[in-house]
Amino acid sequence: MHTLTLFYKPVRLDKVALITASPGQTDSVYITNDQNNRQFKGYPSNVTRWHTLFYPVDKVTVSVTYIYYPSWYSPRNERVDGNHLANLGFNYKLSDNMEFYFILKNIFAAGNLYPMISNAGGKEISDGTPAVEKRTFWAGFSYTF
Repeated sequence: MHTLTLFYKPVRLDKVALITASPGQTDSVYITNDQNNRQFKGYPSNVTRWHTLFYPVDKVTVSVTYIYYPSWYSPRNERVDGNHLANLGFNYKLSDNMEFYFILKNIFAAGNLYPMISNAGGKEISDGTPAVEKRTFWAGFSYTF
């Protein structure tokens, strides 16, 4: 008989909201210039994260990670589209000291800029950083002495 064991880390919603700021902070590197809708720059307001490990059979682990950040404001006061980022991992333990793994990163091939506040050379350079890895595959073998 096989059992499916699911270790589940609850979905986490990070709520970030600007409560108050001095007028001098408006249109700074940290806060947007709209007095009626002040937002943080470089950090999305609602971020969702999910991480799950599955143990479908003995010696096999499957992991799923997911993060979603909605549109956000750049240091240049531009509204930038967010991303859905997901990764999938597979691990097979051949013996007590040997294992094989396979990882698929950025399943959805998301390519929007990643949030950031500061850019070397000034805020005029870009609205974010192209730090999101393209869809990639990783495979490996591990042996422990």
